Amino acid sequence: MPAQFLIDVSYVGNRGTRLEIPRNINGIPNKYLSTEFFRDQASIDRLSARIPSPFLGTNPIFGSTVTRADLLRPYPQFGSIVLDDNTGYSWYHSLQVSAERRFSHGFTFQTAYTFSKLMQATEYLNAADSAPYETLAASDRPHILSLSGVWELPFGKGRRFASGMHPVLEGVLGGWQVSAVGRYQSGSPLEFGDAIFVGNIKDISLSSSQRTVDQWFNTQSGFVRDSARQRASNVRSFPLRFGHVRGDSQRRWDTSLKKEFLIYETIKLEFRADAINATNSSIFTPPNTSPASSAFGRVTAVAWPGRQWQFALRLRF
Repeated sequence: MPAQFLIDVSYVGNRGTRLEIPRNINGIPNKYLSTEFFRDQASIDRLSARIPSPFLGTNPIFGSTVTRADLLRPYPQFGSIVLDDNTGYSWYHSLQVSAERRFSHGFTFQTAYTFSKLMQATEYLNAADSAPYETLAASDRPHILSLSGVWELPFGKGRRFASGMHPVLEGVLGGWQVSAVGRYQSGSPLEFGDAIFVGNIKDISLSSSQRTVDQWFNTQSGFVRDSARQRASNVRSFPLRFGHVRGDSQRRWDTSLKKEFLIYETIKLEFRADAINATNSSIFTPPNTSPASSAFGRVTAVAWPGRQWQFALRLRF
């Protein structure tokens, strides 16, 4: 392209099969679990009730009683039995666009944008399910934009302006190089556990203008928050993740200023100053997603530290 630009547009996709994932082969069969939408206290009491243990006396590890739920397991003499099997799979589709200005006249620039979707079946919604649950991947990031550039300031020996300046001025003003790296990345999809929800799923997300650290998503959209009404000993059907409800995005610029001082023909001293997160952007950790928690919907920490400076001197010979 004109002005020394190179543009590349690609479709990139992949399919993962026979992925190794953990599985509990000793979960309570779904037919014994409650299928009620709200808390089923009768089922909870029935499964948690302790009854005389048929294993008493066979091994010192067994007590006189055992819960009814444990006796309903495929192997009732054991608890959870987790093994790795190869039933997982994933699929990924993306549009990838990149542009690069090749280095000339002391300047180079690169940018890349990816629009993608990553799906996976690497988790079981219920321990006794026959197949892993197909869902949006935890690492799905639909938008990723990165930019980087290097600019040699046009002052000093061999450059456009003041190439014949006095050596003292050359040592102060000449030969500087500025570089920057920027990145934007969508936030990760949020997980709410086995929540009880009675509203419209589309109402959970908030626009960026409404979102605050005290309410990252709409906590009044239909979540049942009473801890006494939360489900247990039930078959889960609530999805693992939602693509439209995400944690904070990543927005960050790192900059660098560099200069080389010629000490002798084969000896150079390099000075470098780096500003990490130069714009001092706040990037938050995911909010609390436990409906029964008093902190539900709140962000309580930052994922990235504030602006950091580092300086370096390197002698090359």
